[in-house]
Amino acid sequence: MAYNPIQFQQGMSLPEFLQCFGTEAVCAEAVRRARWPDGFVCPGCEGRAHCIVVGDGRSLYQCHACHRQTSLTAGTLFGNTKLPLTRWFLAIYLISQAKTGLAALELKRHIGVSYPTAWLMHHKIMTAMASREAQHRLSGDVQVDDAYLGGERPGGKPGRGSENKVPIVAAVSLNEAGNPLYVKVTPVAAFSNESISTWAQANLKPGCSVLSDGLGCFAAVTDAGCTHRAEVVGQRKPRDLPQFKWVNTVLGNLKTMLSGAYKAFGYAKYADRYLGAFAYRFNRRFDLADLAVRLIVDVCRGKAAPERVIRHASTRFEPGWHMMLLVVVDEGLLAHPVALLQQRNDFDSTHPCIPFLPICLSMRVKANHREAAAPGHRATALNCSGTPSAGLGSGTHSSRGAWPVGVVNS
Repeated sequence: MAYNPIQFQQGMSLPEFLQCFGTEAVCAEAVRRARWPDGFVCPGCEGRAHCIVVGDGRSLYQCHACHRQTSLTAGTLFGNTKLPLTRWFLAIYLISQAKTGLAALELKRHIGVSYPTAWLMHHKIMTAMASREAQHRLSGDVQVDDAYLGGERPGGKPGRGSENKVPIVAAVSLNEAGNPLYVKVTPVAAFSNESISTWAQANLKPGCSVLSDGLGCFAAVTDAGCTHRAEVVGQRKPRDLPQFKWVNTVLGNLKTMLSGAYKAFGYAKYADRYLGAFAYRFNRRFDLADLAVRLIVDVCRGKAAPERVIRHASTRFEPGWHMMLLVVVDEGLLAHPVALLQQRNDFDSTHPCIPFLPICLSMRVKANHREAAAPGHRATALNCSGTPSAGLGSGTHSSRGAWPVGVVNS
């Protein structure tokens, strides 16, 4: 095997990392510098003048202008944590250095926490990695290919129609020598012209030269100002297609990661994070010693994400399932949105899904809404565009004064 200097680079060893970030004070200073590189900024009024209030074993930053107090970790992914920052930093290091991924169960054993805690830490860190990757777009010569996550369910449909398969697009940008630079691995709603056009505009810079196989929907990359060339694969094997060498290599590495470290996960729900973490490590492979430090900065700058958001934040739902929002107004004038998943045969998997709906949300309804919610009021089914949806009937809620039931159809 030829010597690969990128593969055999020194990187940062665990003793070196612990020497750099082995104390709580050093980790706190790293968070401060990453979060406020130019000095403290009040999250309320953006003022800079402040003092530090110490009490109950914790330090708070108090703004001189609005007197708002905030802690070092408030509003970040570390917010409300009961773990020391040294434990968080060790988890960040381990995840950054695991080329084939690190399962939450293994992370639990390494840092000495419970499995639910390790799972939440893992997903918060992957959220920061995926968010950072979403800010970049590929340029130059790009190879793209289609693939699926998941497999056939017992008794389900085989092939592309399987209910458990999530379509993804893998793309690799190349340098002038034809070697890989950066990758993008992204789930899409479907392999359709509309979905690929949306994907290309978000992930490719205008002027890219895109090479794909014969799948017709990839021609839609021209909507993003890219040129497109198709190579019909037919029955040829990957070894007979050197022009797709690197995108096939990336998909092979991805398969190794998924089958080795994770075995399986909620593909439709968490694919964005796992794929984003994979791309994050690959795109920063040129400097492994700096990779852990860069991830620390990205995690420190990540926005707060409580557990309920982490567990339900996916904007994608499994094909074949339909999300509705049921709003019931009772005599106490409380509206309780309840997210319902209902099996529907006419589900359009290419339809853009609505963002995360907080299941536990409750909101006050003003008294003047009572007239609109008169007994017997006809409930209306709306789709994402706000127009009445055919195929969903209206209804009334007969108990407690016959308050109405409104359904919003995604």
